[in-house]
Amino acid sequence: MKSKARNISCDFIRVLALILVIINHTRNKPWAENIYIDSAIQTVIALCNGLFFLLSGKFNLSKEFNTKKDYASFYKKRVIDILMPYVLISMVLSYWNLKDEGIWITPKGYIMTAVQDLFSGNMNYHLWFMFFLIGYIVSTPFLSKMLHAMDNWELHIAFGISILWQIASVYVAPIRNIGFGYTGWILYGWTLYYFAGYYLDRVMDEKKERYLYIAGALSYLATVIGMIMLGGEFPGKHDYSILFVIFCMSVFWFLQKNIKINNNVARAIILFVAKHSFVMYLIHYNVRWLANPFVEGMGTVLEFVVRIVLTFVFSLALAFVIDLLFDQLKKLLGKVLGV
Repeated sequence: MKSKARNISCDFIRVLALILVIINHTRNKPWAENIYIDSAIQTVIALCNGLFFLLSGKFNLSKEFNTKKDYASFYKKRVIDILMPYVLISMVLSYWNLKDEGIWITPKGYIMTAVQDLFSGNMNYHLWFMFFLIGYIVSTPFLSKMLHAMDNWELHIAFGISILWQIASVYVAPIRNIGFGYTGWILYGWTLYYFAGYYLDRVMDEKKERYLYIAGALSYLATVIGMIMLGGEFPGKHDYSILFVIFCMSVFWFLQKNIKINNNVARAIILFVAKHSFVMYLIHYNVRWLANPFVEGMGTVLEFVVRIVLTFVFSLALAFVIDLLFDQLKKLLGKVLGV
């Protein structure tokens, strides 16, 4: 896709979410000891995951699937753009992690470890996101057909049921350890974020968005207050809590509607980073440790800021090189798959 055809506000959201991920994974946060500041800032930083899922749902679920060619084209492009980079980088990171841990292993043992990481091990690290995303990608054509066939009032009902399901799961279940085993609702958990990316585009207008912003602001305040009062016991504070879902939706919609970047240099920078953001996300967790030699002896605040900057710069530089290699592999794989 040519740069001029890209949605700059969505690329901005993509870059912002990436920066928030890096901040979230940077150690020694200078505000960590102050529960009031920590609760307020961490709730903003935690937007990263929700924003990524909202973006993915917005673009993937907006596609229409009417012919076999539509299905084939969608899956082939995702194999090339998502699955291939993920598998290759995961295999490299498996070796990197073994080396960092000082574990000597045979080639056969490495292959088994790399395969295990792909099937389950990565769930324990930042790559947990991919386990959900790949499932959503596989489901997209079928979910898209269902959603496109629904009227807006039906979408409202589906969203309403999702809200009730999240409330029952996150808030009601912990009461007296009752539990909530009914997890079969298809728009539950992170899937709700994926659905919401499409839902907002379908139903939101200027009149409704005012209520969304109010609900988002109140949800943010409620989340922060809940964290201050209950700390780690506040249910689902930054993932499945319906308060956080609504907060994410409001921020996502606000940025999408209001971010306008006309400066050519700024646009070029955002487009460049956005182009490499997927690989940056995949590698940043390991790359962050490369900052260690550069921050020794710095004060807490300065060290924290420098770690973020260096992790971002190193990740971008490596991603640029990796994407140059991947571009050639993508062309080759595209020819094989007939894309």
